[in-house]
Amino acid sequence: MPLTFGDQLKLFALSVDVVDIDRFNRINRLIDEYCRETLGIESTKLHLASEVDNQPALKQYGMGALDIEHVRTIKTSNGNYNSLTSLAYGKRKPLWIVSANGKQNLKKCSSGFSDLWSGLKTLPDYKTNGSIDEKELRTSIIIPICHKNDMLGVMNFETSDYIEITDEAKSELSKITETLGILIHLFRSADAQKTSTTAALDNLQQLLSRPLPKLTKPKIFLASSADAEADVISAVCNVLDESTYTEKLDLIYWKDMNQPGNINQQLLEAIASCRYGICYFSQKVADNDYIDNINVVFEAGMFHGRVDEITPEPASWIPIREKQSPELPFDFAQERILWVERNKNGTLKTKPFVNTFRKKLDILIRNN
Repeated sequence: MPLTFGDQLKLFALSVDVVDIDRFNRINRLIDEYCRETLGIESTKLHLASEVDNQPALKQYGMGALDIEHVRTIKTSNGNYNSLTSLAYGKRKPLWIVSANGKQNLKKCSSGFSDLWSGLKTLPDYKTNGSIDEKELRTSIIIPICHKNDMLGVMNFETSDYIEITDEAKSELSKITETLGILIHLFRSADAQKTSTTAALDNLQQLLSRPLPKLTKPKIFLASSADAEADVISAVCNVLDESTYTEKLDLIYWKDMNQPGNINQQLLEAIASCRYGICYFSQKVADNDYIDNINVVFEAGMFHGRVDEITPEPASWIPIREKQSPELPFDFAQERILWVERNKNGTLKTKPFVNTFRKKLDILIRNN
């Protein structure tokens, strides 16, 4: 597996001796840029542990200065947590906050919130920092920042999009937050030896110029002819609709693409966005006689020849063909093809087809 930005950031943190205020701000800007450009997270906010009137509080860090207007005590006068960030800090629990009923704007949500990460049930209201902000908010992720069991603050990632929680997302954001704990410790340490970190930061900056892994569920594209055998398409879609695979993959079937505009351009963009592909070549022309659909051959060629965004390997895909098919028009590895076998009356041998398809799908996901 390639190193993510979170992996690289941690390697950087472990390689330096001191982080001054300028470099600390630069690191925060790199994190913000990565979250916006790669993860689709529009706002990253760092809240550091502080005090107000001798009471524990969180103070938002403002790239070089602490804004006193954005200080909030951990608890209210009656002992309740003051905000979602305070709850994450006080409980030492990461939160993945969405509306309890659908994908509502958290700032105007009347149905309450759900925590998809730690499963906390009693959640305070969402509070802004006092600024007028009309932008909608549908996902708020809050992760405590610790270093050697010392609570340093929380990191808050927010976006107007509704983002489903995934293991990849939790892992990556946890790495970033864990590394911030190391960097804050270095930033605050008076005894740290001053050394040059410019070269290491430049390497981190260069990493952002290359494609990085997405944290959303990978997409799988299903290509077929308009007149593809319904039993094969149904068997493929039924397997992909099983919970084992819906948790890991988002299916894009070309027949379900109904947006206005140029369909050919939409197909090209859809294929480019997919990590995996399934290409059912065969199109029936007579009883027990099939040809390869030219459009599917073209789409298969895109998968076969395309270099993946993450690794310099061809994008992974599964070719499906009927047994009664002509020779392939170009060189696909024969052993990778899922052959469709039928009974004498022409009906699909569903069980062996489905079992083989599941095995190939599992291998596809496991190897990528």
